[in-house]
Amino acid sequence: EKENISREIGRLEGEIASQERMLGKLTNTNNAHATISFTEVESFASEIEKELGTRISYSKQNGPEYKDQIKAFGEWAMWDHILPAAIERRGTKVNKLSPQDVGFFVTETFEDARVLEDSYERMGKKIKEATKDFDGVILLPGYYGVSRNGKIVTFQRGGSDTVANIYSKAAGVQSVENWTNQDGVGRLSPWVRDNG
Repeated sequence: EKENISREIGRLEGEIASQERMLGKLTNTNNAHATISFTEVESFASEIEKELGTRISYSKQNGPEYKDQIKAFGEWAMWDHILPAAIERRGTKVNKLSPQDVGFFVTETFEDARVLEDSYERMGKKIKEATKDFDGVILLPGYYGVSRNGKIVTFQRGGSDTVANIYSKAAGVQSVENWTNQDGVGRLSPWVRDNG
């Protein structure tokens, strides 16, 4: 279990570096003081480690439900800790809204979530309330929603882009830009070939 936690922390460190590069592009800054230090990451690493341990201990007998807990972990850690720290370091306020906060309910079809139609109106109201009179960045996690029973359910591959469009539709946004932290376009499907 500790080996899994160490491996996930190593993966998150790589994600931090990648997100830092993307944030630098978005904010057009090369300010060394705007980056997150390893010491800052360590300050919330115990909470991240505890959450990962909880998810790993979740019964593996639940198959896809267990997988969704694990698969959504990286997105949760980035949304709940890493991105807010990086954005706030740049002097911008952050308001994190979870799927539960905005009423982003999906079907309980693990690894293949579908948004429930009645979620759009509720989400739109909650997002608009959160942005009214708020001078900062609203962060919403991608890749997963929650069932009406409160269970984490992930979307299929490309789910973060799908979720960005769902949130945007709910909020009445006119256009959406999907950014990636990978330069170029992958030429092979990872379903067909490893490292594709």
